[in-house]
Amino acid sequence: MTSASFVHLQVHSEFSLLDGAIRVPHLINACSGAHPAVALTDKGNLFGAIDFYFGAKAKGVHPIIGCEIHFCEDMTTKSKTMERLILLSQNQQGYENLCHIVTEGNVHGFYYTPRIDLSCLKKHSSGLICISPGYWGPVAQQLQSHFVDQATLIANDLAAVFSERFYLGIQRTGELGGDQLADDIVELGRALSLPLVALNDVYFLTDADGWMQDMLHCIKTGREVDIDDQNNSKRSQHYLKSSDDMIQLFSDLPDAIENTVKIAEQCQLELIADQVLLPHFECPNNASPETYLKTLVWEGIEKKYTTITDEIKQRVAFELEIINKMQYPIYFLIIYDFLDFCVQQKIPVGPGRGSAAGSIDGCELN
Repeated sequence: MTSASFVHLQVHSEFSLLDGAIRVPHLINACSGAHPAVALTDKGNLFGAIDFYFGAKAKGVHPIIGCEIHFCEDMTTKSKTMERLILLSQNQQGYENLCHIVTEGNVHGFYYTPRIDLSCLKKHSSGLICISPGYWGPVAQQLQSHFVDQATLIANDLAAVFSERFYLGIQRTGELGGDQLADDIVELGRALSLPLVALNDVYFLTDADGWMQDMLHCIKTGREVDIDDQNNSKRSQHYLKSSDDMIQLFSDLPDAIENTVKIAEQCQLELIADQVLLPHFECPNNASPETYLKTLVWEGIEKKYTTITDEIKQRVAFELEIINKMQYPIYFLIIYDFLDFCVQQKIPVGPGRGSAAGSIDGCELN
């Protein structure tokens, strides 16, 4: 990552459905040459993560894959929550844990939105940086209600899970009471010795694009554009501000700016796209997958054909050559393994489909 003076760590794209107004390619183009690093933190999903990661890499921008997900006391109970946490992947383990958390939130914690709780975070915290956002974070929400003790308790609980990887986010985006809230977060952070990090909760690219988010909110709420003044685009500050603007905005809190760069440097996830990831398959007698597949195919041939013609031999050899060339022996063995189990347990299976289903090798594997 080239030298950066500030990094945006809370950015929402079009995949923050009916909320974010930034297309991923446009975000990458806006950052190229202006922001050496940027995080994508869509709400409750990772839909844009892969395109963002490889697109940013191609443009020389350091990508940080993250997610902003709703946080509740107990994800097994049906209760609405507006509180959210930002989770950022530091490495491969962090990315896998983030995938687990997002899956848990959508499959087991979904109630209006994907939700997670402290118990879920404890199981999957390794390799992740956690930020309690400056307005909708659980700490900020408690401070807005003047529940300082509760805010302290939540902050300590999250710090216990993430240790030095937990930060209190702070933003100055023009919301009513936002300045006092920011001061309260700073005071709490200093009292608990928790690091602060500057955020801008980005939803659109420039200050002139606020109307896009207004329109999305109108679609989401069923309101008309000309009467919706909830998020007046002329006042909204939720755009991708320049590093200089953010540094000036937080000139009294240089540590909050410096921590954005520190976090970005700690997020060094490396994804590899052009590889086949398959489970390990244990072949008997330490045979190679190619040898074991060939053995199974010929066992099937001998059982099903009374006469093995040259045509059969040539076709088997040709198909095995293609399978080996494409590095697919393990794939065939895995499919054979669970289909063989189904046959042994009298579990009905279909006739199969796709290119492999019409092959003689696949047929002899049953």
